[in-house]
Amino acid sequence: MNNQAIVDDRRNKLLLPFLWEFDFLLMQRVIGPSIFERVKQWLVLLVMIIKESAEDEGALDAFIFIIKDPPGPNLVQ
Repeated sequence: MNNQAIVDDRRNKLLLPFLWEFDFLLMQRVIGPSIFERVKQWLVLLVMIIKESAEDEGALDAFIFIIKDPPGPNLVQ
């Protein structure tokens, strides 16, 4: 896993040991495929939920409102 993007962010440095452990587990031939299958199932479920919501009446209007609406407050500042 590419962890380089989070190294500079002090808030995310706490996650780094977890990500190293996750990398290690993914590289194990016995455990890695099982983790991959679980994540894949979760992602398929997430995509199905988003797709079902996108088929609701008014979904296009909500999408356009979100895209065109001014951004909210910046959480970093």
